[in-house]
Amino acid sequence: MQESIVKLVLSLLAMLFLALGGVFLVIPEWYVTFSEAEEVNTGWLRGLGAAMVSVQGIGLSVSAFRRRDTNPLLATIALASTAQAGVLWYSLIAGEFTVQALWTLIVPGVIVTLAAILGWAAWASRHRSVKLLVEGRQDGARSPGSEPDPGVPV
Repeated sequence: MQESIVKLVLSLLAMLFLALGGVFLVIPEWYVTFSEAEEVNTGWLRGLGAAMVSVQGIGLSVSAFRRRDTNPLLATIALASTAQAGVLWYSLIAGEFTVQALWTLIVPGVIVTLAAILGWAAWASRHRSVKLLVEGRQDGARSPGSEPDPGVPV
């Protein structure tokens, strides 16, 4: 995957997670009403919103615009998205949700599933490029016109 596409995907996912996580964090009561769910304690929704904003929203933003040394962060975000998708689909199939508007669960489920898949694809793409860069440095190869980064040992 080209780096410009990786940045675009990560940026779009970051905006989605910031928006959805922000709704869960700031106005969870509205989401419960909107999804026609049973009125319950919305504290669990606020916690999920805080995690989505901090880990996935801000983490994906950092990964998109700061390429160096963000692969472990990207793997962590992809793992969190995978876990969220798995739990959401399990709970949906097991009938643990009380929403009447089922699409309000399915749409976020599809988004988080796509985020997990695209997150792992971006991680793999960057992992390969870092591996090739390290191998090239070990061989002493440099691309034409490139100067070594003074902060990275050669």
